[in-house]
Amino acid sequence: MDIQVSDGFNVISIGYNSLGSYYRLKRPVSLLWYDCAGSVGQYLSLVPSSSEEREVLQRRINANLFEDFTGREEELYEILRPLFRLFQNGPYTLTFNNGTVKRIAQVSSGTETRSYEMKWYVVYPEPVDLSKIDEIKEKYRQFRRNNGLEHYGDGLVGYSSTSVYDWDNSFYIATRPQSEIDPQRVAFFKEKIEQGERPFVIMMCAFYGPEYDYSGDFILDGHHKLEAYMKLNIDPPMATITRSFNSAEELEFNMESLGSLLYPWQIRHLLDNWDEKDEELPKLMEKNPQSRLRAFVRHGDHKEYHDNGKIKLKGSFNYDQPEGLIFEY
Repeated sequence: MDIQVSDGFNVISIGYNSLGSYYRLKRPVSLLWYDCAGSVGQYLSLVPSSSEEREVLQRRINANLFEDFTGREEELYEILRPLFRLFQNGPYTLTFNNGTVKRIAQVSSGTETRSYEMKWYVVYPEPVDLSKIDEIKEKYRQFRRNNGLEHYGDGLVGYSSTSVYDWDNSFYIATRPQSEIDPQRVAFFKEKIEQGERPFVIMMCAFYGPEYDYSGDFILDGHHKLEAYMKLNIDPPMATITRSFNSAEELEFNMESLGSLLYPWQIRHLLDNWDEKDEELPKLMEKNPQSRLRAFVRHGDHKEYHDNGKIKLKGSFNYDQPEGLIFEY
């Protein structure tokens, strides 16, 4: 079902560009980005958001979650209409799968094509706690001393983020910490499912076909239900809300906001792999002289140091772009 939101409050949206995607509830909550190392690896981080913000969703969803809305998307939309008022303006698609439609993938090898049913699971991003920057860095140094270089060769980014290397299956990205999952609530839904009930979950993603295809699949509502379905190895009924983008100009990826929510090394990783950086970063810096990103952007004569105090890198930069020779030690 196609839906046009024209009076949205812009509380909920999907940020999306060549780096990856994030789910935003007033501000970015769960971030998914590619490791940019030539593999299908992806990193995830869960940035802070209050329980009060997330409860906004529950107050808007007052439907009977045990209904099967197959072929009844218009009825489902009427139930979820208050939720759509929280979205940013634009086109959306609402679909419903009662769990019986399987995701089938095809893999070609030479002249043969193999089909298989994709599995699914929930990924809980590693929470970000900016008060523990020094503690995490010290734990990482100790880890490297004990384990050598074979683990986390991608440095602090890999150590402090959740890594996902899976192109063969589906994974649903949590938008709340795993520590908030209530075992009793999971048990409640597990019992309901065992009795034949099928509560549905609500997912959200974005789509821009010309360049990026689909974003990550973010859990809008249903963390406890998904945990129960996983325990029973049953595919969940799923309402999926897809935000469609018609042009690159419509896409949003708020690096400024992320600059105050992620660890410094995560921001550095994003800057190092931001395809649009050459064009977008100077405009962002000039537009906002007080930008939080300035602390991470290499500009002018610049030096970086190893933990032992010895120089690691020096050279001249213009908004993160090298000018002349850059010396690394």
